Amino acid sequence: MNQELEDCKQRCSDLAVEKAALEEKICKQSSEIANLNERLKTAFQMDTLSKSQELETLVKNVSDTLKAEYDEYCSSDTTFNEDNFQANYASLQRIFKILKRFGFNFE
Repeated sequence: MNQELEDCKQRCSDLAVEKAALEEKICKQSSEIANLNERLKTAFQMDTLSKSQELETLVKNVSDTLKAEYDEYCSSDTTFNEDNFQANYASLQRIFKILKRFGFNFE
């Protein structure tokens, strides 16, 4: 009976050591998870910022490139005749060509 009690105490002690080791492992892994989550959040924010800057750059480049076309449009004659139609049609062709060059797809 004493031997059984001693065996149970030893088993209990062994389990307590194992429990402490597992709790330490859980703590380390929780810390690692928190660190990885923080790094992921930072990477996501940087990616979002990068995409935002890319979009701003694209908008600025398209705007700068189309500025001459827009200025021509604003100063063009608004009467309806064949010459104006041809000029506006050519202007639209140039605009679509510019947009395609920037990666816009209309098909």
